[in-house]
Amino acid sequence: MTEETTKAEEPQQPYLSMKKHYYYSATVVLYLTETLGGAYIKSVAVVFGFVAAVSVSMISFIFPGAFYLMSSQKYLSTVEQAQ
Repeated sequence: MTEETTKAEEPQQPYLSMKKHYYYSATVVLYLTETLGGAYIKSVAVVFGFVAAVSVSMISFIFPGAFYLMSSQKYLSTVEQAQ
């Protein structure tokens, strides 16, 4: 970054604005979930199947709608102003 940038322009990590209680609670829950999952899930195929099911659903249904909403908010206003 150049010297001209102000502190407000510098990127800030999202966890710095979280309450400490939420941050540490989420960290412990995620750690325990990963540890228990690693101990009790016998086959990695189960994990891959779950990830694949979620990914296919996101690609097929969620992403197209989200991209349409984002593009309509960004570009629709410029089209309306041109008319």
